[in-house]
Amino acid sequence: MRTTIEVENRRGRGVCSSRCEYCLDPYVYVTCPNCGECEGQPVGDQRYHLQGFTFVGQGYTATEHDITKMLCNGCDIPFDLTWDYDNIVTESKEDITDKEFITEAFEIAFGDDAINRNFSKREVLEELMGFSKTALLYDDDEEDIPKAAKPTYEVTGVTRQGHRFKVTTGNCVHAMGINLWRGTVWEVVNGKRKKMRTVYN
Repeated sequence: MRTTIEVENRRGRGVCSSRCEYCLDPYVYVTCPNCGECEGQPVGDQRYHLQGFTFVGQGYTATEHDITKMLCNGCDIPFDLTWDYDNIVTESKEDITDKEFITEAFEIAFGDDAINRNFSKREVLEELMGFSKTALLYDDDEEDIPKAAKPTYEVTGVTRQGHRFKVTTGNCVHAMGINLWRGTVWEVVNGKRKKMRTVYN
């Protein structure tokens, strides 16, 4: 099996202190061709830093692009990965529709297909506020933890509409409470990521 990296040039998230709209922060995305497990990391990071995939070997070079042997940690299937940095994914300028926004908000609050399960918009807002209040309680309890040792949490994945996303939070309850359709929850301590949960549909 074989797949190719995708590169996204994120605007406004670059290294300059003002994070202007012109500076770029390129990210590399690797997707398993078998199960769809997806992970992203900055272009400058070492390839073996990927947590969802094991770097098996260098492989070979073809048509000016490195091809490495990878193993998906989600489904244990090996595959060849082509590192084509010219395979740039254009950042979408279109916002989601109101219907898509409402559907995804319902699913974050109450799970899969919540929009068709007779929940009201008020119930959705109350549930989301409950998530927020719980997260704030845990944030207060963690104030005395030294900053260097305090973990952060990253949630990466793909929505049902095919949009990639990444959420970073300092609260474990918030990270674990996100209703994933396809994605992974990571604990990050001193720059090292540890997989906590994976969901695949």
